[in-house]
Amino acid sequence: MRRALVRNLLAVTVATVASLLLADLALWIVAPAPYRSVVQVHSRGPDAEPVVYERNAYGFRSMSMRTRRKPDNTVRVVVIGASTTDEAVRNTRDTWAGMLEARLRNRFAGVTSVEVAAFGRGGLTVLDNLLWARTELEQFEPDVVVTLLGINDLAWHGGPAYDYRGIPEVGATRASPGLGARVKHSCQLVSQLCRRIRLLRVRLVTDAALREGRAIPWDRENFPRLREEYRALPPIDSLARDPDPFVEFSDGIEALLELLRKRLDVETVVMGQPVLWQAGIPPEQRDVLWFSVATPGGPVRPSPGWLEAEMARYNARQEAVSARFGAAYINLGAMIPQTLEYFYDDCHFTRAGDELVAAAVAPVVESMISRILGRAAGPAPAR
Repeated sequence: MRRALVRNLLAVTVATVASLLLADLALWIVAPAPYRSVVQVHSRGPDAEPVVYERNAYGFRSMSMRTRRKPDNTVRVVVIGASTTDEAVRNTRDTWAGMLEARLRNRFAGVTSVEVAAFGRGGLTVLDNLLWARTELEQFEPDVVVTLLGINDLAWHGGPAYDYRGIPEVGATRASPGLGARVKHSCQLVSQLCRRIRLLRVRLVTDAALREGRAIPWDRENFPRLREEYRALPPIDSLARDPDPFVEFSDGIEALLELLRKRLDVETVVMGQPVLWQAGIPPEQRDVLWFSVATPGGPVRPSPGWLEAEMARYNARQEAVSARFGAAYINLGAMIPQTLEYFYDDCHFTRAGDELVAAAVAPVVESMISRILGRAAGPAPAR
C-alpha cells in the first residue's frame, strides 16, 4: 500500500515536471518574454489622456533601445534627470525625449540609426544622477548625454534631517547578491515560466500602487490633495537655509560634468531647468503650484519671486560649469514662456512645453552627432 502511494506520487511529480518543462519549451519557441520585466503602468495624464508608462529592462524610457550594448551603425543619446525627464504622465512617444528621438531619426535617416533613452525618476537629485552615472552609464555606450537637473535639489533638500558631507566615493566593486537574489536571477535566466511569474507580480504590484495613489505621485488624481497641502503651509517672502543645499548641487554638477567630459569623453548638453515660478505670478498660475521647499524647521511656501530667483541661481551655476568643461548649455527658461500653455504645475511640461524642449535641444544634438559621424569617417582622402 505504501509502495503504491510512493509510486503514484513519483508518477505525478514526474508528469508535473515534464508538463512544466514542455510548457517552458513551448513559451521559448512561441512567445518568449524578455529577461527582467518591462515596467508598465496604465494611468491618465494631466490632460486626462490615457497613458501607458513604460520602462525597458534597463530602466530607460525609450522607443528604440532594446539592448545594453549599442548596436553597430548607431548613435545613442542618453538623457538623464528627474521627473521632468521621466515624464510619468506621458506616453513615451509624447515625452520631450521621445519627440527628440523622432526628430533625430528623421534628420539622420539613411545615414545612421539613432537611439534616445531617458533615465529619470521623480525626486532624483544631481547626486543621485552622478552616482548612477558612475556605476551604470558607461555600459550603455552613450555618444551624447543630455541633462535636465536642479528642481529637486532646490525644493526637496535642506529639511530637518539634511546633512551634506561631500560627494561619497563609489567602490570599484558591488556587494555580492544574496542567495535569494541569485536563485531568482538563475530561474529567470533559464525559465520562461519564472519570467512570466515575475511579469505578473510586477503588474499586480504596480496596479495596486496606482489604485492607492503610490505609482505616479503627480497623476491628475493627486493634484487636488497636493495643492491643498501646499496652500496650508506657512507663506514666506524669502528664505536663507543653513546648510544651503546649493552647495551640494554645485559640487554635484561639477563632478557629473567632470565624469562625462573628462573620464567618459562624451558629448554633453546641459539644460537649465525652466519653471512657472515668477514674481507677480497671475492667480490662475499660482493656483496650480504645489512644490514646497524643505527647511530645517519643515516645509514652507516661499514667494514665487524668490523661487524664480533661486532657480536662476542654480541654472547660472550649471551654465558656468558647462563652460568650464566644454559642455553645451541651453537656457530653456529663456525659450519656454511661463504660462499654463507650457506648464501644468511648477515645472512639469504640457505637450506644448515638451515640443519646445525637443525643438530647443534637437539642433544642438544634431550638431554633435554630425561631428561624431565626421570623426568616425576619418579625414577626407587627399587628391
